[in-house]
This record gives sequence, structure tokens and C-alpha cells, in this order.
Amino acid sequence: RALEARLSCLLHSAGGAAGSGATEAASPEPAAAAEWLQRHHACAADLARRRLIGREPVAAAAASVRRWVERASLSALQSAAVPVAELAEAEASVRQALLGRFHRAASLPGTTQMGPGHFEALAVALLCLEDAGHRVEDRRLSDAIAGQLRGGLEVWPLAALRALFGEASETPSGLLRLSRRSAPLAAITSAV
Repeated sequence: RALEARLSCLLHSAGGAAGSGATEAASPEPAAAAEWLQRHHACAADLARRRLIGREPVAAAAASVRRWVERASLSALQSAAVPVAELAEAEASVRQALLGRFHRAASLPGTTQMGPGHFEALAVALLCLEDAGHRVEDRRLSDAIAGQLRGGLEVWPLAALRALFGEASETPSGLLRLSRRSAPLAAITSAV
């Protein structure tokens, strides 16, 4: 019990590396925050596996990770891809939170069209997580991303489209890399 109480105290203390409350995802070091959350979750899971503590601290650690994922910017998810991917593989609830975060990023309210920079950030964050070992994907997300791309092709400035299609760079853009892994996006990009 004392160990469980100490783990809970560490998790909820503002002095932890990940912080607490609304500042978790806004941390200037998102990778460090995600790594701290990952270590905390791994320690709690290990202690629970060895039956030294109950499941409550593991659930509390997973809840903290979910809150961080739900609030994280796309660039924070990108820079913390390795620990976030590992956490998503370890915890089903984190996988669901991550999928929900990308649904919100890709599905803007009403008929709002995301800008080309937001689209590229979304593509790069998805690719970083996939490269780290966790693929974030479902039909609804794929459809939302494809819809944003179709809509963007009609309204984005020509310079932004050139950047998205990699004309100004030797390295392929996130859009082009993502379209290699997604048949619906490949169909849209090949028609352009």
C-alpha cells in the first residue's frame, strides 16, 4: 500500500518531469515528458506483474498517458514518437486515445478545411509513430485524411501544393510518404 501511495504521489506531483494538468502536452520537451510517463507506466506494470502492487497504479499511469496524448500537439506526438508508440502498444486505452487524437486532428468541425501546414504535420506525426512501431489507422481516419486532401487540392495555394508534393525538396514530403502507405491517398496524389 505504501508503494502504491508513493507511485500515485509521484504521478500526480507537479514536480514530475511530465508535469501535470494542462501543461503536460505543452511541455517544452514533449519527448522527455512522454519518456517519463512511459517509465512510470513500465515500473507500475512491472510491479503489478510481480504482485507487489495492485492494478490501480497501472490504471492511473495509463490515465496520465491518455491525458497527455489527448492534449499533445502534432509536433509533440512527432518528437515523442518512440515512447508514445511503445505506450500505445502496451496499453489498449492509449491506442484508443491516440486514434481519437488523430481523428480530432483530421476531422475539423463542419466544412472547415485544414491548411497545408496542418496536413503535413498530421502526415509526419502519423509516419513518425509508424516508423517507431505503431500504426495509427482505421477507416474513419483514412477517409477524413483523404477528404482533407481532396478539399485542400481545391483551395491550397500553388506554392503550398508544390511543397506538399516535394517539388522544392530532395526528400519526399509527409504527404508523399503517407500516400505510399495508403491506397486512397495514393489514388488522389497520382491523379494530380
